[in-house]
Amino acid sequence: MRLCTRLLSTAFALLACTLAARADTFQLFNVTGTFDNGSILSGTATIDTTVGTVTNSDFVVSGPFSATFLNDIYGQEFNSTNYGIFNRDSFDNFLILNLPVGPLVGYQGGRISTSSFADNTDNGAFTSLVSGQFTAAPSGVTPEPSTLVLLGTGILGLAGAARRRFLPRV
Repeated sequence: MRLCTRLLSTAFALLACTLAARADTFQLFNVTGTFDNGSILSGTATIDTTVGTVTNSDFVVSGPFSATFLNDIYGQEFNSTNYGIFNRDSFDNFLILNLPVGPLVGYQGGRISTSSFADNTDNGAFTSLVSGQFTAAPSGVTPEPSTLVLLGTGILGLAGAARRRFLPRV
């Protein structure tokens, strides 16, 4: 009777933990673009597509204007039709990317609607993006917590059944 009570309470506790756990989905995107002055945008952005926020970004602007933005997310803003990502490096160069979507929940990639780059190391020169794209990079599948808990409770159940079978009866 004690063993059954312990197993049931353990299973209930694991079930409660499963309900509290949440597996966020992080997607890596390759970012490319061309500015009107011939500068090139390249890099990556990691987006939490469960919550809908950019968690990391590494961008490089090369050409007539150049700057490197390594996880320099200055801010994020969205409304029902646009999502803006603001980046600023240590030299106060600004890179603004606008995506033609509202929140990034479930985002699969697409074009960059507008973008601008201000090169403050070159007397505040300004250029706009002519074309740009967010392309999803291939990623592996990570098991979610509830699947692991289900596997664990199954193993506990098998262990309990095996113990019951091989214990001597009194």
